[in-house]
Amino acid sequence: MSPIDLRVCKFALSVREFTSVAFGLQVGVSNPGAKFFALRQKGLTLPCRIVTMRNRDGDPCRVGLFSLTAEDRKKIRAWLKE
Repeated sequence: MSPIDLRVCKFALSVREFTSVAFGLQVGVSNPGAKFFALRQKGLTLPCRIVTMRNRDGDPCRVGLFSLTAEDRKKIRAWLKE
C-alpha cells in the first residue's frame, strides 16, 4: 500500500462524512474525484449525498458529503492488515 493510500484509508476511517475539498486537503491529493473513482474501482461503495450549505460569502451552495458504508469500513480495515 502506498503512503497516499495509507493516508486515504486512515482519514476515511477517522471521520463520519467528508467533502472532496476536506479529503483533498487532509490526504494531500489535488484531484479527489480521481481518488474516489479509484477507491470505487477497488470495491468501495463510497456513497455521496448532496446537501445545501453556505459558502464563505454566505451564499447557498450544494456540496457532496461522502461517507463509508459498514462494508466499506470492513474492506479498508482488511486492506490495512495486508
